This record gives sequence, structure tokens and C-alpha cells, in this order.
Amino acid sequence: MKIYKGISEGDHHKVITGVKWSRQSLAEFYLKFAENCLLPWNEFKKKYNPTNPYRKTLTDDFRQVYAPKLEGKELLEYKVIQDIVSQFNFAKPLGITDVQILSYRPGFSFVPHIDQEVSVNIMFPIFPTNGGEPLMFHQGGDFRNPGPILYKVYYDVENPTLTNGKIIHSVPKIANERVYLRLRTDGETYKDIIDKINSNVFI
Repeated sequence: MKIYKGISEGDHHKVITGVKWSRQSLAEFYLKFAENCLLPWNEFKKKYNPTNPYRKTLTDDFRQVYAPKLEGKELLEYKVIQDIVSQFNFAKPLGITDVQILSYRPGFSFVPHIDQEVSVNIMFPIFPTNGGEPLMFHQGGDFRNPGPILYKVYYDVENPTLTNGKIIHSVPKIANERVYLRLRTDGETYKDIIDKINSNVFI
């Protein structure tokens, strides 16, 4: 089984270089949001889609920053976020819910799954400073029977990582608080973005 660290590229991920961002700035930004701005995933989803189905595997230990609770502004309205998002050439402009700050409590784990709503993610590690546990891609085509692990990738902490949300993936039990900025899109495929990166037209 392959294990990727640092600047790397596998079949379902690529570390993107050339993006200007500061983990420290994102950490300070995240810490502005008091504990009461962190909502469990299922509760957060109801804020934007009242009919969103409840997902029992996403326990209250998986949370998102609900930015309007602080100052009435969405994450996309803050300059520190705009400065990052504006560097990417997405085919479809990111919407309010396509920019997320995810917070995972110790003990949470992601069971094997695919991303239902989007094709592509770009992940920026904020905490812990070493990026935390690896993302694991599986060989199977059914998340109920995901098959063996294809490979593991540890998030680079100096560059964001592009991942393919349509391949079954999981995360082992988290030892320390884990916080990431996540950009996501359903406007193009993983291959579309890889092609743009290789043509120097994505960043």
C-alpha cells in the first residue's frame, strides 16, 4: 500500500503548489468563531436546506463553522477567504455552502463513503499543525463493501490538496482536534481540474 506525504500526486489526489495562503491567518480566523458558532453537521445543513436528510454516521463530533452567527456574514464575505478563493479558476463560481470550515472532535472517524453533493474538494489544514490523520482511498466501488485500502495520503501543511470526492474514502479515528478549510465544487470533475492544472490555467 502506498503512503503519500508532502508534495505528492496519486490517482485520486494532487497537492497544489503556487497558492498563496497562510495557515496562521486561517487559524486566527477560525479562532474568532466562538464555540457556539460551531454546529453539528446535520444542524448546519438544515440552515441552508430544511429538508436535508439526517445522516447518523455524521455525529455531533463533526461540526462546521456557521459564520452568520458571529457577525451575520458568510465565510465567503471575509477577505481572508476571498483572497484564497479568488486564486482558483473554477468553471462554476463557488456558492455559500461550497466554502466550509470543518471541525472534528477527537474520536470522530469518517466511515468509507463518497461525497454525495460534489465531485472535487480542496483541503487546507489548519489544525493540528502536522495535518493530522491520513485520508484513505479504497479500491472498491461500493461504500458498503469498500474493499481494501488503495493508498493513504497525509495532507501537506504548506500547500492545499485536491481530492476526488467520487472515489470511496475514509479517515481513521481522530486523535486531536482537526480543523480544515474546504473548498468544493460540483461544476467540474476531478479530471477537469487536473487538466487545467497541467495546462497552467487553474491557479
